[in-house]
Amino acid sequence: MMIMNGIINFFNRYKFVCLALSTVFMMAGMCRMSITEVTIPDSGNLKANQTVPIQVVGEYEPGAKGNTQVVFAILAPSYLNLYETASLTFSSSGFNYFGETDVTDIEMIPVPDGETEVSTSLDWSSAYLAREGVQGNIGGDVKWFVFRTERTFTIDDKADDSLGDDKFIIGTVKIRFNTGSRNAKFYMGFSFCGTEKGLTLKYSDTEEYGYNPDLKKVVPVEITGGEGETDDYTVLKLISTTPTVFGFGDIFAINFDAGSTFSEDDNVYLCGKAVLSDGTEKTMEEKVSKALMEKTGTSTYRRYIYPKDFFSLGQGEEISELYVWFSNEDGSKISKEGENGHQIQEAE
Repeated sequence: MMIMNGIINFFNRYKFVCLALSTVFMMAGMCRMSITEVTIPDSGNLKANQTVPIQVVGEYEPGAKGNTQVVFAILAPSYLNLYETASLTFSSSGFNYFGETDVTDIEMIPVPDGETEVSTSLDWSSAYLAREGVQGNIGGDVKWFVFRTERTFTIDDKADDSLGDDKFIIGTVKIRFNTGSRNAKFYMGFSFCGTEKGLTLKYSDTEEYGYNPDLKKVVPVEITGGEGETDDYTVLKLISTTPTVFGFGDIFAINFDAGSTFSEDDNVYLCGKAVLSDGTEKTMEEKVSKALMEKTGTSTYRRYIYPKDFFSLGQGEEISELYVWFSNEDGSKISKEGENGHQIQEAE
């Protein structure tokens, strides 16, 4: 069988934790497997503006035939932009036992646009999000960054008996990524599967081998020594933005968890104050359509804004500071932090 089915088999039956960072390999149909080495710098306590190497070594014995490319997904904050800042390679030994040729440090590439995951017909990042969610990253914008090998592996599960009883495939994944300039705390995870089965659940009515989402473990990672206050993705923020990285010249969303401030029947409006580059201030408290918050849950709201339009700015007027608060239609209920409201900060 192919490498991927072997890898899928390997990960579906076991899990391991690498220091403070958890890497989970999900594999189905494994006969035997073990993790022999997981190496992560500083136990997951990382410094900003560093290129971090991670190495994961596993040994496994395939239990089914197949043809597949190896898929590797990383859950991380979107601002890290791992498609641009990370590099991944895959190496193996022992494939000769199962009718394949071993590889050394072959590149894993971002899954190309247009390729979809077989069980959902979604693009791979969306498929992982639908299947696995954000894994506790409730306080910010995270993404599943999905990579694969360009090579397709074909493996026969009938090993060459002349080579002895212990016939394992040894797989090594090397990951390097840049931690970026920001201080952040988040849950980071890794997941292995293959293009042939994708995220098709193991032990479904028609699938004996496949992806097992229950064998997953993620742990907090913290990046320090960077710019600004720590952006904690592990706690719910009453006010947040989507995306988390933007400029005041961009369109972005203001997300708001009102708790019990407003009733279910209240129309909730976004209010704000913009401090311009010349020091003048413009306030927006009109209860109009461009300020009406969209209800996204029992007590949660969202509003996409283009700040220059929201504050009716003229040509050449630039925002240096932005504050927001919230009100019902008649102003009898207001949620506001301090005198100015909650400050929204753009990326430097």
